[in-house]
Order: sequence, then structure tokens, then C-alpha cells
Amino acid sequence: MTLYKDKKMKSKIIIFAILLSLFEIRLSAQIAPPDTVWTVNVAPQSYRTLNCGVFDLTADSGFVISSNFPTHGVLDNILLFKTDNEGSLQWVQNYLSNNTVAPNYVFTESDGGYLITGTYKSYAGFNYDKDVLLLKADNMGNQLWFRFFDVEDANDMGTWVEETPDGGYIVCGNAHTPSLTTQAYLLKTDSLGFTQWEHLYGTSFCWEKALCVKRTSDSGYIIVGDRMYSGSDYYGYIVKTSPLGYLQWEKEFGDSTNDQHFNSVFETEDNNFIIAGSKMVITGQYGQYDFILTKTDNLGNVIWSKTYGDAELSEYCYYTTRTLDNGFLLIGNYSSDSRTILIKVDYLGNLQWQNTYNIMRNSTCVKQLNDGSIIFSYCRDFEGSSWRIMLAKLEPDPILNSSFISASSDSLNFEQISLGDSSSTEITIINTGYNLLTIYELIVEEPFTDQIISGSELLEFGDSAIVRVSFSPINLGLYASNLNIISDADNADTLEVYLEGEGVITGVSENSNEKNIPNLAYFDIIPNPFNASTAITFDLPVAAEIDLAVFDIQGRMVQSLVTGHSSLGNHSVVWDASGQASGVYFVKLMVDGRWTMVRKIVLMK
Repeated sequence: MTLYKDKKMKSKIIIFAILLSLFEIRLSAQIAPPDTVWTVNVAPQSYRTLNCGVFDLTADSGFVISSNFPTHGVLDNILLFKTDNEGSLQWVQNYLSNNTVAPNYVFTESDGGYLITGTYKSYAGFNYDKDVLLLKADNMGNQLWFRFFDVEDANDMGTWVEETPDGGYIVCGNAHTPSLTTQAYLLKTDSLGFTQWEHLYGTSFCWEKALCVKRTSDSGYIIVGDRMYSGSDYYGYIVKTSPLGYLQWEKEFGDSTNDQHFNSVFETEDNNFIIAGSKMVITGQYGQYDFILTKTDNLGNVIWSKTYGDAELSEYCYYTTRTLDNGFLLIGNYSSDSRTILIKVDYLGNLQWQNTYNIMRNSTCVKQLNDGSIIFSYCRDFEGSSWRIMLAKLEPDPILNSSFISASSDSLNFEQISLGDSSSTEITIINTGYNLLTIYELIVEEPFTDQIISGSELLEFGDSAIVRVSFSPINLGLYASNLNIISDADNADTLEVYLEGEGVITGVSENSNEKNIPNLAYFDIIPNPFNASTAITFDLPVAAEIDLAVFDIQGRMVQSLVTGHSSLGNHSVVWDASGQASGVYFVKLMVDGRWTMVRKIVLMK
């Protein structure tokens, strides 16, 4: 079916129109990832960093990166590096130099200042009691105040912080319990960092961690992390709270052979949730992990879940960010050598591109700038003696200058359809690239047909067209074909959807279980194969209306043998096929107009 014959110039989509979907979308191809523009060493040579740090964008379009380094052996300082938009260092601030501290997250506030959360421990020999840290700095990095929160007199940790609409802050993390397990922790403070309320989530016999928290559209909070039972079985963990932090519901994901770890969460436009992290896909001594992206409804029930990564290697996802086109960037490392892997998916979870960066190791954070370019942090080993914090900038996401075609399924199976009948189903074609997508033609072979029933052949970003595909078999047997969607998409000029179905002379196959037919005790044909004639025998436990007929391989009736009321008991009908050609035939017995059985017979002369 030809839809559009004259190719049009592509135009950049300005209006951000998103189709909210609950179905799984699959792709046939990817596009090339963006090239690297520059890499810079952020930390001066005098700083030997222990971790690569998380960064955030600043009010002046630069970057701020948190990290730490040792000063007195067991003591660490918090470092805050500020760069311009090219990664050139502007200043460094050093906090809490007489304490053991570790920053886990840095956040740029609306006033241009910075918040850091992590772990705080005042130095007292080898006492391992640690507290949740919250530190506030101005836009030049000058410390304004810091607070620590001793939750359970044990090893507590802050992992994420964000500003709340009332000017206060929401912090999540984990707290050790008296039973030596951990529970997920949520803290709400005022604008000066003083506690307004706090809550623990989980059980006393598990180890729960909260790694990310976001405020939801109902003014509550959504928290994700992981839960470990005894025996090192990890489950993805999600908690939904009220505006005051009271538990509304919680969910866990995975099983004892399928570890999952969540570290990022986002609320979608349809008030559902996208969760990102890592999932064990192959079990074993060390296991093999892939990136995972899961969409749930607003009660945490899974809508779809997809994994990404190398089929032969193990990868851990450490950070996920939302993109300008409402998709996601997921960054992490190969477990074997810490090389960086960066993956871009659209808002339906379709893989659009991915890349591996061989000399860039231990990546922990990625962001997208307003021009579509991408920044991520990583570490690099200098002269084998120390790790340095690095920033890399990539060119703008090519999706922002592309059309990208997807379909709601990569295959349709119509199963068994009676000859003369027809079955239809629908698939959705969608453009998740920014440029205009033109569908030129839909090509399919009979007995399959197609028809666009909604939308058009011109799809802007987020627009979709619904195609109805029908199957009307004309012969007995299996059918297989492709629906070829021809377009000017940058990822695939031809998107293929595999089609299959089977033509039968009844909706019940020859090999159906006779127990499904309550009024039929026995149905057989002897001899088979046969020459000239054969006896068709059936037994009725009760009187019934029957139709007994013979069909050829094309599904055409050859002869009606019995029609009407039959008494209970055994019945035998002889079919004289002396006037028929050798070949395969089918005998159909219908009881009371509802129950049908089919037997294949072979006439051999």
C-alpha cells in the first residue's frame, strides 16, 4: 500500500509532543553515537582522589564535581571542584579536613549554591560510627553550614539530596539498625538543615538501601534502592510515601537467581515511574549483569522492563539522567576492567545508540546540556600512581537531528484461523526522533493485509500511526511473511514486523484434546490411510445434533455424510471415496453446533 510518494525535506520539531504508551516498543536498528568533543583533567596534580565523584550543572553553565582524598591516612576531605563550561578549573574548596567524610551526591540549588550529602565521622580512633552528612555552600563554594544526623548510632549514610518547594531539603540514604542490618532512610529538613521529620523503611531482618529520592506530583516521595536478604540475594526496592514521609506502599523486584539494584527513578507524564539500575541476567559465581530500565504504574506494578548491554560481558549501571527528548542516558562500567559504557534509550525504553569508551574508567555520572551535548565524569590512571577526575564532552545527541522509527511489536502471531474467516490485530508505528518521519509505503503479501486506521504517513516527534494487520487464510497450512514499513527514518529505512499464522478448516486443530468435548466419547477412522473407502466411527453418550463432513486440503467441502439428530450410542459411517483423487482430506465432526473435532485422512489409490 503506497502512502506517500514524494519525499519531503525534514524539519526540526519545535513542539514537544509525547505519546504516553503502556506497551513495549522494539527497534530494528540503532544510529551512530555522538563523537567526543573534548576531555579534561579536572583535579590538579596535587590531588590524589579516591573516587571519581558525582557532578551537577551550575547556574553559570559550568560544572561542579564532588570527591574526596586522604590527608592523614585514614582521614578524608570533601573536595568540591568548580569548572567553566569547557571544563577549565575555576576553584577548589576543601571541607571538614579533620574528619573522615565521603561525599555521595552534589546538587545545585536554585540560589546557585551547592548541597552535598554523604557520610560523616568525627575522628575517634577506629570507631566506625558514621552519620548522614548534609553540607551547604554558596555559589563560590564557601561553606555556610553543615549538619550530621546520627540515625541509629551506627554506620549511616546519605546518598541523594534535592531541594523541596518550601526551600528545605529531602535526603535519602540508609541507617544501620541495632540488629546490624540496614534500613532505607528518608530525612526532611528546613532551609537551614534542621530536621523536620525522618522515617525508616524496610524490615529488621533485611538490608535495605535508598539510593535515589524524587518528589512526586502528589507532593509525596518515591524512593528506590535495593534490599538484600540473608545469603546475598539482592532485590530492587521501591518505596512510595505521603508528603510527610509515611509509607503508602513498597515493592521489591527480582528473585533469588535474578539480583536487581536500582539507583535512579523518574515520574513520567502519565504519573507512572521509570526505574533504572542493574540486573543479573546470567547466574554463576560472579554473575553477569546488564543495565535495566523498568516502567511501573503508580502502584509499582511492572508495565515493561528491558535490559541493555554486551551479551558476553557484565556491566553495572551507576547513574541515569533524563534527556531533552524525554528519553534516558544510562552510564556505567564493565565489571572486568571498569571501561565506560554509555547507552541512550527513548522514553519507551527503545535502545537508540550505545558506545564504549576504552580509556575512560569508573564513570559515575552523566548529564545532557541544553544544546543537546552530553557531559560525563570518569577517572583516568596517571602514571599508575593515582586516579584523576576527568570530564568528557560529546557532540549533541544525534537523535535531536534524526527521525527514529519504532513499532509496538516486532512480530504478530495470528495462530489458527479457519479458512474463510479473518483475524485482525493492531500495531503502532511511532517516531521518537526529533525530525519529521515520512512513511512511504507498507508492503505485505497475501493472505496478510494492512491498513492505517489512525494517524497519518507524516509523523512528528512523539506522533504515531496505528496500522491494522489482517490474516485471511485461503489454504490449509502455515503462513509466514513480513510487514515491511518503508520510511526515511535514520535508524532503519525498512522496519520489518514478522507475521505468521495457520489456516485450518475449524477453530479447533486436528490434535485437540477430546476431553474438551463433553458429548463425544469416541471418534476414529479406520483404516487410515485407506483405498476407496473407510469407516468413520463415533460414540455419543447422549443424543445430540451432529454434522459430519469431508473437506479437501483447500478447505472445500467434498461431501456431507450426516446432518441432524443422532441417538446416543455408537455410530459408524462409511465414506466411499472411489470417485475422489488420491491425497489428504479432513473429516470434521461437529456436535450440538459447539464442539468440533477434525481428523486427517489419506486416500491412496
